[in-house]
Amino acid sequence: MELYIGNNNIAELREVQQLKSLPKLIIMDLLGNPLCGQEDYRYYIIYHMRRIKVLDGVGIEATEQAVAKNRYSGKLTRDFLEDKVGRRYFHSLRELDLCQMRVRDICRVFFAEDFEQLAEINLDANMVSDPSGLCALPRLAVLRMNGNKIEDRPLWTPQMLRAAMRARAAEKESKGAGGGGARADSNKEGRMSSGPGAGEDVLESASATEALLLEAPPFPSLEVLQLGGNSIVSVSNLQLGVLARTLKVLFLQDNDITKLEGLDALCNLEELVLDRNRIKYIDPNIFAGLVNLRELRMEENGLRSLSHLAPLARLHALHLTCNRVVEVAEVEKLIAHPELYELTLLSNPVTRKQVYRPMVLRHCPGLRYLDGKEITMEERDHVEYLFSPVDAAAAAQAAAEAQAAAEEAMEEEAAAEEQEEEATEAVGLAGLAGSAGVLLASLEAALAERAPLRDDLARLLLEEEADQEEEEVVVSTSPAGLAVSANINTKKQQQQWRGQGRLSCRERVALEFRSEAKMVVHAAVNILKRYLEELS
Repeated sequence: MELYIGNNNIAELREVQQLKSLPKLIIMDLLGNPLCGQEDYRYYIIYHMRRIKVLDGVGIEATEQAVAKNRYSGKLTRDFLEDKVGRRYFHSLRELDLCQMRVRDICRVFFAEDFEQLAEINLDANMVSDPSGLCALPRLAVLRMNGNKIEDRPLWTPQMLRAAMRARAAEKESKGAGGGGARADSNKEGRMSSGPGAGEDVLESASATEALLLEAPPFPSLEVLQLGGNSIVSVSNLQLGVLARTLKVLFLQDNDITKLEGLDALCNLEELVLDRNRIKYIDPNIFAGLVNLRELRMEENGLRSLSHLAPLARLHALHLTCNRVVEVAEVEKLIAHPELYELTLLSNPVTRKQVYRPMVLRHCPGLRYLDGKEITMEERDHVEYLFSPVDAAAAAQAAAEAQAAAEEAMEEEAAAEEQEEEATEAVGLAGLAGSAGVLLASLEAALAERAPLRDDLARLLLEEEADQEEEEVVVSTSPAGLAVSANINTKKQQQQWRGQGRLSCRERVALEFRSEAKMVVHAAVNILKRYLEELS
């Protein structure tokens, strides 16, 4: 069959899609139409009209078919969507199912303004390696990309965010000029790579990226993200931190993850699936940020320990089938999850032990389902009966420990009081010693002040004795003295007469010294009494 429609007014390449319903068409001539001037016109016709043997009078060669296939195969373009979805306009499109469509490049088709209402996309079982072309969809809430080839590529890049902003700004500017230009641009975008280097060679600075994230954050409404079977090795390379505010469900099953990292920012995450990875050990604090996680699945990972799950205080369901948990002591670590009501440990060595199920119910009293079986009241009563002696012994031990602790506390309190009394007594004795020192110092000062008085009294005494001796000499030589001495019968009476004047002077000196000695003795007695009172 041959078709000659040259020299007409066909301007859009997408109109060729209408001819796919002609299975026997092998010769076609479009020369003289406006679409012939568009870039890659011939490769576009060759790829979409695969039965054509002659185009515009020129035979189609195998090399041209190979180039056309490499250029358009697996590219998600507007024409591709129109063909698969069966509609030309997408303003009211809410869900898009592209499962098993052999898509390998998302391109920039979703930069168009009429995809802003899209809320759910299913791209399972394709060959997509770069999902950054979806990061600018403002209402996208569910993204399924299981079974693709993302590996360790990021979900978004600053370059793609800026490209989306520019594309939508340009579309709004040209909206009044008609829709043809926009459709032509969509075909052009379909041929552009969606990788980070496509038209974006300038690297973003850190400050520019922060400003961009504030202006247009990637995946602003995403709540469910499924990335199972994508050969992911490192979760941190996905750059999930930008989804902290919205993301609630994350599927990462069937990957090659060996170490959990890059999840601590997902504070609103409620469900995390990590089945069939290679996580043999949970690092400390790796779940510290997942304060709202309700369900965790880590089946078939080779886990040997249940340590470091304590930060998941609000965990409701824990599925750990087909791991390597051996010791019953690991089950005791689940006591840190008071809200846990469903636990699955099937195909773990610990489940073959007789005490496994009673021990789990003992340490997780809030459980409703264990290994897929509902827990009955009879089973709970049986567990309570089994552990009643142990509980009684534990209660007795706890009481004894409490009593010993109370006695120890009392002893420490008594020792503290005794130390306090000793300290107070030491302070009192120190004060007494200080006051005694002050008193002795004052006594020494008083004695020092009286020393000149004693010296004066001694000097007066000596002068008085000298005067008396002179008077005796004068009296003995005078006539009156001779008359007096005649009346004196003995020498002893003369000595007694001379001694009466000296006795009065000595008495004065003795009185002074006696008063001072009494003051010193009285002060010493008072100090001794106070010291004895303090000691008692």
